[in-house]
Amino acid sequence: MRTFLPFLLVALFVSPLTAQEPSKKSDDPIAEKLTTVKEAYVQDLNKAKEAVVKAFDKRYEDIKALKSLKLETQLKQLEAVEAEKQAFEEKDVLPTALAMKPAVSDYRTALKKAEVALKAGFDEAGKAYRDKGDVKTAAAVLAEYKEFLGTPVGNAVLPKTFVIAVSTGMVIAPEANKEGSKVKTADYSKTDDGQLWKAVPTANGYCHFEHVKTGLLLSVSGKGKNNGAEIVLAAKDDKSTDFQEWKMTPVQGKNLSKFVSKGSGKVFGVDNRSTKSGERILQWEDQDHAAEWFALIAPK
Repeated sequence: MRTFLPFLLVALFVSPLTAQEPSKKSDDPIAEKLTTVKEAYVQDLNKAKEAVVKAFDKRYEDIKALKSLKLETQLKQLEAVEAEKQAFEEKDVLPTALAMKPAVSDYRTALKKAEVALKAGFDEAGKAYRDKGDVKTAAAVLAEYKEFLGTPVGNAVLPKTFVIAVSTGMVIAPEANKEGSKVKTADYSKTDDGQLWKAVPTANGYCHFEHVKTGLLLSVSGKGKNNGAEIVLAAKDDKSTDFQEWKMTPVQGKNLSKFVSKGSGKVFGVDNRSTKSGERILQWEDQDHAAEWFALIAPK
């Protein structure tokens, strides 16, 4: 079996020291303290976002209670609140309505406070490693910080762009950079931008995996719910977006995740559990096997 890709794994709960050995828990107190800082950062982001959602809900109820409004006007205002709420939940677009201004201000203040605490935690870890004489790890910590302020998805903060790495050390990528291309395993190449992806949050912890080079999405072929349905590149389809949305589910005891399809409830994995390059990526029922375990890794 090949060794794991030697890059910084910056999904939440992973330190620079454990990127090479995802199955082992770090016994480094500096790394463990930094993990706590990262966990707190994500929790603070979630709380800040939940506060804005509650403000939307209150605004909706306040408008609904205004019996003095004409029905047509009331319905339009309710629709506007719902649209802004959806844009915020799915794309982090802040509302512009005057009534939401206090909530937006509190949200920005909470984000700034969380970012300050996060930076302080990374700075402290970097200095602690430097003081121990471990300059290499100190530099890795600083590099991780730059990537960590990426995309919040569920309970993780993902790199801005990443490769989707199989636990065997390969990555997954389309066989061609065009719509309908099958997604397969491949040996990692740092010069191949066709292996890069980014996460686009949708709602309830799900996200699209967007292929950076083409803008196409990681999708279940034919909107299939069956075992063996192929994973392909496809243009966004608002009528069947469930088959283009994925949720990260942590693998117990490992710094790896399974990816669950919203449309089928199944996970994707490597065909025939192969460790070779060029194998198809298919969906099937969760078998709790390493062929279904992946990591999102920032390319270096």
